[in-house]
Amino acid sequence: MNRKTALAIRNLLVTVTILLFIHPQIFAQDTSPDYRNNPVWIKMMEDPNTNFYEAVKAYETFWMYHEKPNDEAEEMENAALQSSEKMNDKQKKALEKKNREKERELNKENKYKLSESDLLKLEEKREMTYQCKRFEDWMREVKPFVQNDGRILSAEERMEIYNKQKEELNNQK
Repeated sequence: MNRKTALAIRNLLVTVTILLFIHPQIFAQDTSPDYRNNPVWIKMMEDPNTNFYEAVKAYETFWMYHEKPNDEAEEMENAALQSSEKMNDKQKKALEKKNREKERELNKENKYKLSESDLLKLEEKREMTYQCKRFEDWMREVKPFVQNDGRILSAEERMEIYNKQKEELNNQK
């Protein structure tokens, strides 16, 4: 084997070796979910094996970059304040004015026929409002069953804890 052939083989081996080390980094896909632009938290709450803290992070990240829908509790609070005796006349008038303005806006919107895209946006907003409320309910529901690592106890594990507590109460009697 002559010197040129040996040098070419050595260079080829070095190149192949370098490519083997670089290959996974070049062709690796970014598998991390896009919490900012996609509401992945919706699917996360449906997955029994999801990490609670990761789902909350996805939810909070998404709403940092999008306008969160109004909460029903806020609307109910306004109604309660309005009927409250503690509210002075000035506050009542201000709240009534705000409600009248909202009503006028709704009436204006209803006078005009909504375009297809407006109807789609409205439906998306309603769906997001529903999913947002659903997620917040899910958080409250599973919070007592979240482990330090973010794992949520399964239904079987919850039943096991319940049965143990029930047994302990019966033994105390």
